[in-house]
Amino acid sequence: MKNAKKRAFDKEAPPLRGMAFKTDLGWMVLVRRAEEVARFQFGYPSESAARKAIGDEVRGMQTYLDWVAPDSLERSWIRELTRYAAGQTSRLDEIPVDESKMTEFQSKVRLACRKLKLGQTATYGELAKKVGRPGAARAVGTVMSRNPTPLLIPCHRVVGVAGLGGFSAPQGLSMKRLLLSLEHGKSCSGCE
Repeated sequence: MKNAKKRAFDKEAPPLRGMAFKTDLGWMVLVRRAEEVARFQFGYPSESAARKAIGDEVRGMQTYLDWVAPDSLERSWIRELTRYAAGQTSRLDEIPVDESKMTEFQSKVRLACRKLKLGQTATYGELAKKVGRPGAARAVGTVMSRNPTPLLIPCHRVVGVAGLGGFSAPQGLSMKRLLLSLEHGKSCSGCE
């Protein structure tokens, strides 16, 4: 009976493909839907912590998560993420992300954020202006705080007028400082 329910659920919502892998930035976990990354998290001390965090996040998505060995496409994404974590040249901006559940405003903000180059920062207000909504800095901050694919949508590059602002990844602002420092190659002046 339990399997019959599972099969019926499978037809309505295909499973997500999940994989966890270790990098210089801790354990990362990538969740794929169709040909795009639906969820991504990083900075965990162990594989079990990474899997638990993403599992908790996926529960509300009306589907289930299959933990799998990466296929060739996923291995190429993992290679780019691993290169980034090691401070090497990578092409994270070429990894497709799932925008299907985003509003028009959220999509515009995420696209504008994705256009920020390696090591470049913008304030929440500057991003709001770029998407044609000056004065919507707080709304931009909300979009960034709910980013399901950090690093791929580089929300760590968006800062407050008075400083870094927040960061929802494990280790919080210390991770944001580390990422900006990594992107600058040595030290990050202005990251305090």
